[in-house]
Amino acid sequence: MKIQYMSDLHLEFTENLHYIKTKPFQPVGEILVLAGDTFYLRDTIAPQMNFWSL
Repeated sequence: MKIQYMSDLHLEFTENLHYIKTKPFQPVGEILVLAGDTFYLRDTIAPQMNFWSL
C-alpha cells in the first residue's frame, strides 16, 4: 500500500493557493493523508473553498 501525504498547505496564503492551482499534486498513493495546517481556522475565505476542486 502506498501512502501519499501533504502537510502544512496554509491555503490562506495567496502564494500557496496559487502554487497548488498551477502545479497540482499528482496522485501516487492509495491513501492521501493531509497533515498539519491546511488553512487558518479563523480564516473566513478558506472554509468556503472546495478543497477537492483545487
